Amino acid sequence: SDVCSSDLGHIEKEFYAYPSHEWPAVPQFLRIRRCQDLYEEVEYVAKDILKRVREDGLRFGEVAILLRNME
Repeated sequence: SDVCSSDLGHIEKEFYAYPSHEWPAVPQFLRIRRCQDLYEEVEYVAKDILKRVREDGLRFGEVAILLRNME
């Protein structure tokens, strides 16, 4: 959809940009979450993916995880 494309387009344009620009609208197809550390982040993402696969019929191939740095 056009909304999904605009959400992804903003991420593609701003992911490595410095300074980055604020999101022009509330994203509808992406979620961003701040975590205390890498372990909390990985645990949250894994649980969320499994929940969506089990409850919403999402397929693993429909999931994308973007990250800047694993350190």
